[in-house]
Amino acid sequence: MCATPNTSSPSFTCNYDIQVCRYSGMGELLYLRTERHDGLFLFSLSLTSWRHFFLSKLGQLFEKKTLPMTQAGVEGLAVGLKKGHHVTKIDRKPKQSRHKGKGSKKTKVVRELVREVTGFAPYERRVLEMLRISKDKRALKFLKKRVGTHIRAKRKREEMQSVIIAQRKHHK
Repeated sequence: MCATPNTSSPSFTCNYDIQVCRYSGMGELLYLRTERHDGLFLFSLSLTSWRHFFLSKLGQLFEKKTLPMTQAGVEGLAVGLKKGHHVTKIDRKPKQSRHKGKGSKKTKVVRELVREVTGFAPYERRVLEMLRISKDKRALKFLKKRVGTHIRAKRKREEMQSVIIAQRKHHK
């Protein structure tokens, strides 16, 4: 009468390890082993009573033994809203290369002094004359040829216009 078990399906793996086996001549058997106690409970039930037992008694056992829902969720999943490996961000100060072009007070004073001593280049004097007679577009075209790019030309034109405004304020 002792035959090898024919395993139908291991159902749950929450807090209990459940297997439904069929032995020849004995009907269906339900094995229930808890993770906490390592005890083996053996029930010999018919198919209809097994379903009834599962819906009533086993459901109550699971309710009492399940983990609380407030437990921390799983992190580092490959899919989902917050997918990927979770790391703590390290705050670093910005690289020195990011500060390139940001002049200091000392640099500003030195450049003003050099501009005052050396004056303007010949092409800059020509641009100043064009701007005084309101030839802004022509000055931009001329500067573009001298300085190389459109953006640099616009920047130089703004600089020259601010020089003219400063000269007018100084003379009044």
